[in-house]
Amino acid sequence: MNKRYDIIGAICAGIIVLIAGIVAWNDYASHTDIVFTFDTPEGQARLVSTEFGDYNITPNEPLRVKKGDYALSTFGEGLQPRNEAISLEHEQTVPVSFSYTEDRLKEIYQEEARAIRTALRAEYPSLQRNYTVSGHAVYQKGQFYGAKLTFRDKNNDNRDTLRVLMEKKDGEWTVRSNPPVPVLSAPDFADVQPATLEAINRLK
Repeated sequence: MNKRYDIIGAICAGIIVLIAGIVAWNDYASHTDIVFTFDTPEGQARLVSTEFGDYNITPNEPLRVKKGDYALSTFGEGLQPRNEAISLEHEQTVPVSFSYTEDRLKEIYQEEARAIRTALRAEYPSLQRNYTVSGHAVYQKGQFYGAKLTFRDKNNDNRDTLRVLMEKKDGEWTVRSNPPVPVLSAPDFADVQPATLEAINRLK
């Protein structure tokens, strides 16, 4: 009789161990490791979820999170706070881009305005004669400039309003949208934040 109980006990113990193993595996498989990289040391970020809780992010270090949908909240001193939806279903590296606040960007534009105008006129000598340039602004961390070009001859219906995109690289401003186009598209400028392109396209 005792031997029978021993066998039943061993079976029950095995079942418990098996169930515990399945639960542990399911829990492990429901998580993934994510590495976040920041494009500025001033940036801070966290993952926010009403279902899974919040995770503080340390750049360049693996973060084990529950698989699912989150809001990626970015912020920092002198940086524009932003929230965007992000789905984390597998191990990956996620680059996080930050943008300066509007006040900081306005200060940068004032410092860069002369250099921008000089580079733009050098690229398009007839620009000032044929177009009115408006909506001047720099974006992200001040490395991108955008503006709207309106043809001066209002009687010519064949002229579209154009958008110009410039980038400062290695201390020099260069025109990226060459020639300027009616709409800046994300596939043509994959390294530029979509929000930057949308803001330039919305210039009135």
